[in-house]
Amino acid sequence: MTGQLNKPAISYKTTRRIDAIKVRKLFHGVQFNHWFGPADVMWYLKHALFVASAWTGRQCAGIVVLTGDGRINVNLDLLVVDKAFQGKGIGSTLMELAVRRVQWLKPYHASIEVFERRTERFYARFGFVRNKGTWLLEHAPTAQRLRRKATACRQWITKDAT
Repeated sequence: MTGQLNKPAISYKTTRRIDAIKVRKLFHGVQFNHWFGPADVMWYLKHALFVASAWTGRQCAGIVVLTGDGRINVNLDLLVVDKAFQGKGIGSTLMELAVRRVQWLKPYHASIEVFERRTERFYARFGFVRNKGTWLLEHAPTAQRLRRKATACRQWITKDAT
């Protein structure tokens, strides 16, 4: 015996079809939307644009949810990691999965609202920057692509008008 603790294996799922009761238990454990009943959680997951979750056996250790229409707007609506699993890279892995989906969707706008500097720094690692004067963080690569597209469109309209 080397004295190492057995770490539970983490598996990741990218599906909306997950156990709403286990997700609700995660919410309750971190006091996030703990008033949602199982039917509310099921509805929320069913209508989400993208869901990725982290599991240790049958326990939901974390979840990330994207909402929006997927073309014009994508919101990082939720990222929650069970307190017992925080600091183990689960949130980062879930964010990587969410950002990959945002990049695949190529929306005009991708954002998240944050209310703490600490969380703002976390999301900055994944390309999100603050929209000046707000707590809204925009996904910089998505915003830059939109600005280029808008500039090209303005040039095309200007040229067409002359």
